Amino acid sequence: MTDFSAITACGECCSGCPEKKGGRCPGCIEADGVVPEWAHSGRCRVHACAEEHHVPFCGLCAEFPCGRLPALISWNPGIIEHMTVLRDEYLETRKVMQGSGINDSTAVKEQYSTSDHLNTRISIHSKYSTNKQGFGNWIASHYRIMEGMSVLELGCGTGSMWIGKDSIIRRCSRFVLSDFSEGMLDKARETLCGIGNIEYRVIDIQDIPFADHQFDAVIANMMLYHVPDPVRGLHEVRRVLKDGGTFYCATYGENGIMEYICGLFGDDLMQTPPNHTFTLQNGGQILKSVFPDVQRLLYEDALEVTDPEDMVDYIFSLAGMASLRKLPREKIRSVLEKNMRDGVLHVPKEYGMFIVR
Repeated sequence: MTDFSAITACGECCSGCPEKKGGRCPGCIEADGVVPEWAHSGRCRVHACAEEHHVPFCGLCAEFPCGRLPALISWNPGIIEHMTVLRDEYLETRKVMQGSGINDSTAVKEQYSTSDHLNTRISIHSKYSTNKQGFGNWIASHYRIMEGMSVLELGCGTGSMWIGKDSIIRRCSRFVLSDFSEGMLDKARETLCGIGNIEYRVIDIQDIPFADHQFDAVIANMMLYHVPDPVRGLHEVRRVLKDGGTFYCATYGENGIMEYICGLFGDDLMQTPPNHTFTLQNGGQILKSVFPDVQRLLYEDALEVTDPEDMVDYIFSLAGMASLRKLPREKIRSVLEKNMRDGVLHVPKEYGMFIVR
C-alpha cells in the first residue's frame, strides 16, 4: 500500500528513496520543492502548481490530465498513466477508510454528536496515565499567547482542555472555540460557561469562514487525522493566520494504544489498519508541504490499567474498532486480563505536538 503522506506533487516517493538517501536528490517534500531540475527558479513548478490547486499530487487535481503535465514532468514519459494509477489507489484507500468511519465527515460528526465516547477516552487517560502533568497541560505549556492576541481553536471537543486556563482566554482580544459537531460545541459551552470572553462557532477546518490573516494563533489538537483532506485544511489554517502567527497541533504516533490493541487481538481482526493519516511520524512532512517552519515535540507517557473493564469501554468508544466490537465484551476482557502483569496492563502511549510557523 502506498504511503500517500510521502508522495510528492509529481508522484514520486522520497521516503526510502536511494537517490534521496545518497544525497543525489534533495527531494520535494523535505526541501519544499527545491530539486535540481528547477534550480534556476528555486523551487519545483509541479509542487507549486499542486499547492496552488490545494492537492497533494497532480493526479487529484480537477484539471488532471492537463496539457502542461507532460512538459512539466518530462523525465517521466508515462506520467499520465502513473498519476492515474496513483489517483485510483488514493481514492480506493479513502473509500476503505471512510467505510470504517475514520475519515468520513458524516461518520465523524455522528461519532462526536455527543461527548460520551470522547469522555470515555479522556477518562482512561486521566485515571491511568503515568505522566501526571497531563497531556492537555503539557500542550498548553507550549502555547505562547500574549496579551491582545486573537486565537482560533479548531476541533475544541468538550472544551475540557481549557479548564483552569481562564487567564490565557481572558488575555486574548478574540478567542474562538470551534468544532465540526454542534453537539460537541454545546458541551464546550456547558464546560466553560463561567468564562465570558469566548465565541463558539461550528467550523469545518477545510472551509474556515474567516477572512485572510485574522488570527495570531490557530490550534487544532487531536483532530487532523479525522479530516478527509488534511492538506486542504492546512492551507485554510495558513490563510487565516497572520504573518508571523503560530499553528499548534497535537497528534498521536504510530506506536501507541491502537497499535498495541491490534497486536493483542491480531491484525486480521481489524477491517482497516490504525488511522495513520496524520501522525507524529508523517505529520511533519505533511505540514512542511504548507508551512516553512515545523517543530516536533514528544510527550513521554503510558497507561498502567488496573481495571480491564475500563479498557473494554475505551475499545468500544473507538470508531476504527468495528470488527473488534463484534466480539463479546467478556472475550475482550479475557484477552486483556491474560496480558496483565501483577494486576497491571501496561499500554504504551505515543503523543506529541507540532509547533508550526
